[in-house]
Amino acid sequence: MPTRREFLRLSAAAAAGAAVLGGPGWARGDEDRKKALERPLPLRDLGRTGISVSCVGLGCFYLGTLRDEAQAVAVVRRALDLGVTWFDTAPSYNRGASEERVGKGLGGARARVSIATKSTQRKGPAARAELEESLRRLATDRVDLFQFHALRTQEDVRETFGEGGAFEALEKARKEGKVRHLGCTGHFDPALMAAICRERPVETVLVPLNALDPHEKSFVEGTLPAAVGRGIGVIAMKVFASGKLVADPVLSPSPAECLRYTLSLPVSAAIVGCSTVDELETDLALAKTFVPMTAEEKAALLGRTRAFVEKRIEWYKQ
Repeated sequence: MPTRREFLRLSAAAAAGAAVLGGPGWARGDEDRKKALERPLPLRDLGRTGISVSCVGLGCFYLGTLRDEAQAVAVVRRALDLGVTWFDTAPSYNRGASEERVGKGLGGARARVSIATKSTQRKGPAARAELEESLRRLATDRVDLFQFHALRTQEDVRETFGEGGAFEALEKARKEGKVRHLGCTGHFDPALMAAICRERPVETVLVPLNALDPHEKSFVEGTLPAAVGRGIGVIAMKVFASGKLVADPVLSPSPAECLRYTLSLPVSAAIVGCSTVDELETDLALAKTFVPMTAEEKAALLGRTRAFVEKRIEWYKQ
């Protein structure tokens, strides 16, 4: 996430702690940030699963891309220290490196956190094989959530949930105690994800929910109501549109505004991708001081982000 790191490091808004709607954007060493980090990280129910998770979870894609494994492990351990209980990873994140680093970082803390992984395999045997490899890399005997990942077409859905598909295999794994809950992810078609929420036996859904999304092909409008209506746990991703929504320190909404917008939606958690402890602490300080946006504040923010539609920065919808 280079553009986001650059923003957090160089943005005058972040350094000075000024944000029009979103609250502070603290700089490293800021006393207010230190005080914010001492607060508890709020928990939210993950739909009807019976699990309570931290309102912000660690998205672990970037941990798998770092050259320095120790840096990745340090981010996981600092997340634990600051109250994060939700860790989202996948075997496809740099050929399993992310899962290995999450496993090493969690160490003896496994019992007090929830781990989500995922697979793009649609056939049962292949999905089950990926699960077994994920368990090995994560150094655990179970995952709390297994997600059928990046569902994009009706064929993906039919294959995943049909006879001999991934759902059938993972339902068996759940009965064996290797998986606690089953969910799905998608970032291309809001209507497809809404149909899955209405028609398929999933307990969670992971979709893009950010302050740019409502303007075009919206998951906020097209998927969120269907999920909430069925009591499905909603997990938000792409809070910063892979860093592109906050890349311009002058024109972009601040990270504080983006995170506050997403957490003001009826979501169980928002996962944020962090590759440094500084990024992590910035996001968690914002989460720990979260105050829901009013309808007027949301409208004002969306009015500003409309100009970003033509930039086509929601690449995952293309």
